[in-house]
Amino acid sequence: MLDDLDQVPVCVAYRVNGKTVDTMPATEREIEAIEPVYEILPGWKSPTRGMSQWESLPARARDYLKFLESSTGVEVGCVSTGPERNQTMILAGSKDGASASLAGPIRYHGCRMPGDWYSDTDPAR
Repeated sequence: MLDDLDQVPVCVAYRVNGKTVDTMPATEREIEAIEPVYEILPGWKSPTRGMSQWESLPARARDYLKFLESSTGVEVGCVSTGPERNQTMILAGSKDGASASLAGPIRYHGCRMPGDWYSDTDPAR
């Protein structure tokens, strides 16, 4: 869905009655007055469907994911580029991955499912 966009708007805050806040307002009155504040990231204009390796993603798509991770403080643990299990990457640094966050994926052949997954880097394989 994002592959065709020239620019990717990401809501990074809200403006409520002229004041910028970084949390969702709590009252109905504030919610009625909410205005999203966007940071505009460059699009990648390149298909990602079916990609299963971090390095194969366009650089701007990787930058987008890194931006989401850094701006939210939440790791991006996996990236899905299609409906098939082998179109999902479990990323290094995630709870199911290895060391450095978004440095690259552990290449699982599909989603991690107990008893039916293995890694390209698995020495027992």
